[in-house]
Amino acid sequence: MSVAISYSHSDSEFALELTQQIFLRGGQVWIDQCEIVAGESIYDKLQEAFSNASVVVAILSPESVESFWCKKEVSSAMTRELDEGRVVVVPVLLRDCEIPYFLKDKKYADFRESFDKGISDLMPAIEKYGVPNAGRIEAGSDDFTNDFSYETIVKDSRLTLRFLLFQHSSKMPISIFSDVEFRFNEAASAEWMRYHATGNDAFGEMTLVEWACRHAADEDWAVVLESPDPVTQQWLVRDSNRGFECELVFNCRRLGDETGRATIVRGHSEIEKILDVVRTRVRPPDP
Repeated sequence: MSVAISYSHSDSEFALELTQQIFLRGGQVWIDQCEIVAGESIYDKLQEAFSNASVVVAILSPESVESFWCKKEVSSAMTRELDEGRVVVVPVLLRDCEIPYFLKDKKYADFRESFDKGISDLMPAIEKYGVPNAGRIEAGSDDFTNDFSYETIVKDSRLTLRFLLFQHSSKMPISIFSDVEFRFNEAASAEWMRYHATGNDAFGEMTLVEWACRHAADEDWAVVLESPDPVTQQWLVRDSNRGFECELVFNCRRLGDETGRATIVRGHSEIEKILDVVRTRVRPPDP
């Protein structure tokens, strides 16, 4: 999760402490005191940081709400919220102040009395809104709720994306656990490396999975579960024009009561559901 911090320099000591605590909890934090070097354009670096961050933490104090730069940073992030249709700005109340009108309806992390209380309020919000690779898809016409996560694995210059899906329903006697791996060859992995070099990892991952799903659409990409025993199937997807290859490895098993009937899990449609969610959270690269 990438986090940018908007703050007044009168609050710089607090901002540095907050940066350290978010970092210790697994966040990648951008703060201008650490990231801008002599000779670089402050405006350009701020624009880049606040455009690419998954979450913008806005530290609110009497000084910050009057700061020209803070107003610009937060208003830019709020514009992203409208464009992307998701939460980008998470307010932090450091000292009593007049909260800007466009933040008034947001729940803030309250640091006024205790840093520990504030950080316990803040981290769940960062983890919820700052991580595009985990979430829940509420039940649709099939009555199944889908919990998912995915991880990025790079080894020997080759990219693997691993999706974990857990499908469950209060109306059904069974649940389904799936483990899907997209194992890309060096040519496809190099495409992701180009996105990675510009800080657009998640967009690159989504682009490659969309490519693999599109080329696998003609395959009967399904697993039939006839018992609680795990089932594994593999497919190979190729694009000879680009030199891309992807090995799809689909591990699946059924949990719960034995029904005596076969269960069909269609991997393509399940991954598409996840992509629909991830698309709303991932910002495309700037042109």
